[in-house]
Amino acid sequence: MKSCILYLVIILLSTIGTELKANGHRLQSCDIESLTLLGPNHKTKELLVSLCSDNFNFVESLAQIMDDINRKRLNEEDKVKLRIVNAKQPTLCSIASNSLCEAQDELRSGADPWMRDFCKVVSAKIKGEKDEKIVLFDTNRERGTKQLVENLSKIWGDHLVVSAGNSPNCGDYGGNIDVTPNNILYIGNQSSPAMVNFWQEKGYKDNLVILDTSWLTVGHVDEFITTVIRPNDPCGMAIVKADPVLALKSLIKDHYQEEAELAEQSRMTWDMTNDFQALSSFINTNQTLVKSREQSKNVAPIILPSVDTILPDEKNGHTLLRQQFSAASFIENNVQLLKEKIAKKTPACEKIEVVSIPVLFKCNEFEAKEYCGSILPNSVNFANLGQDLIVPDPLYAPFREITQAALAKVDQQSYFIEDLSYHIANGEVHCGTNDLKSKQQTITY
Repeated sequence: MKSCILYLVIILLSTIGTELKANGHRLQSCDIESLTLLGPNHKTKELLVSLCSDNFNFVESLAQIMDDINRKRLNEEDKVKLRIVNAKQPTLCSIASNSLCEAQDELRSGADPWMRDFCKVVSAKIKGEKDEKIVLFDTNRERGTKQLVENLSKIWGDHLVVSAGNSPNCGDYGGNIDVTPNNILYIGNQSSPAMVNFWQEKGYKDNLVILDTSWLTVGHVDEFITTVIRPNDPCGMAIVKADPVLALKSLIKDHYQEEAELAEQSRMTWDMTNDFQALSSFINTNQTLVKSREQSKNVAPIILPSVDTILPDEKNGHTLLRQQFSAASFIENNVQLLKEKIAKKTPACEKIEVVSIPVLFKCNEFEAKEYCGSILPNSVNFANLGQDLIVPDPLYAPFREITQAALAKVDQQSYFIEDLSYHIANGEVHCGTNDLKSKQQTITY
């Protein structure tokens, strides 16, 4: 991964005063009293996606899903527009959708599809200003998105710049910065000290939790955990986590499932199919291992067969099985940290619902201590539009059914989309999209 220089740019989306606008003022960190990340509890106005050489079908499907979501939203203010980077008007005209923003030729990202990583939407309290302003927080990812924030500012508002340090740590990207509905900031431990200090100084000193992302290839929190709103629940939210052990249980098949999954595998890449089949075969030969792990509640150690005692063609499945248990332990520890922080701020969340989504991981290290990524598209990495979720299709019917049912239990509607072009590049729907938020909240804490 190309190193990045942490130079934070804040783009003002609404006028902050004649003097600042006229002078193109560069806002210093000391000019900001506090920042508030806008997250699941804030209404989305626009969803941003980049049109690249290999994702036209994805963008077209995304536009159709946006139409489906908007059709059921009777209030015009609740509808969400889709803004497509790299698209010219003739291309937009070929996409039959009522949810598209007009093309803007200056919005370019080259071949870079990762819209989540280059910025976060923030509400800022600026010294000398009466009202808080909505701004874009630019992580200076550079690459194809180097000019995107400034060009977006010409559409969304005037821009200001703030520096928060000069670390080359790409753990400072937007996919590694997230916030719960009750405003707990959670970031991965791949973040630079400069980034952590910046958020602590700007309002998150007591509302920040650092999760362990060292075991992941990309190293971002959005690879295994997120939150959703629940307006009718005392807590007002739920945690959604990747659950490798649940995925293992789902691989124990009957005859019907074995036949039905063949069509699903035709959409997988060779590597995905090879790993999926190896793990599935090993699981169905050694079902007691998964059941024993389930009874231990994902935390107690489990004794697996020695590599020397298994057949040569079972070694890949054996390794992958060990890695699921290791990944599950990492995830469970992180979930506990986030739960405790949420409940400390909001006591009604002491028994917060945790939703498990089946996700399988593969790691370069045998014991799964680093360089882990999902084998199939990771359904936890979804775009969150209130209670409408645009979810990566895991390409396996049992996973899809479990995911849809689990999210429905916490009042979420799932819209599945195939995102293979993102998945093979180590990302998913959340990584490939971004959202312009308003300050309007769904739930008041």
